[in-house]
Amino acid sequence: MSTEGLSTEGLSTEGLSTEGLSKANASTDRQSRLKSLKNRLEKYRIKNEMITQKEIEEEARFTEREAMRKQEQERLDSERRILLEELQKAELQKTMMPNIKKVTTHPQPQTVLQLQLEWQQQLQRLNQQPYRPQQVSQSNAMSFGYPTTVTEKEAISWLKNGF
Repeated sequence: MSTEGLSTEGLSTEGLSTEGLSKANASTDRQSRLKSLKNRLEKYRIKNEMITQKEIEEEARFTEREAMRKQEQERLDSERRILLEELQKAELQKTMMPNIKKVTTHPQPQTVLQLQLEWQQQLQRLNQQPYRPQQVSQSNAMSFGYPTTVTEKEAISWLKNGF
């Protein structure tokens, strides 16, 4: 048995070496597969970081654009309010202008009648007084806002012909 055992042992040694080779090949295959997976994982990690960075930058740009849009909208709203206020003021002035023109061009009838009455009374007084080339009394001249150095003749001509 010793010879046969040797030969069997030799055969089994050869079998072990084939097994060892296959284990070594399997180990190498496993290591290369692990390296390949690690490389793929690293590539995915890098790609993921790049995509994440792009998304962050895109989000920042979007946020910035949104802030600018809001700011522009607020500016336009403010400008719109100011323009509406100015338009309302202009319309109010426009509606008031005809009233102001009416007031300035057409004095109150009572005022017109009162002025006509005062002029007639002054004219009667002047006609009743004898002709004197003196100045019209200061109180009469100042009541109409004219200078006091107006002669009677000038006053009469003013009253007859208008001012």
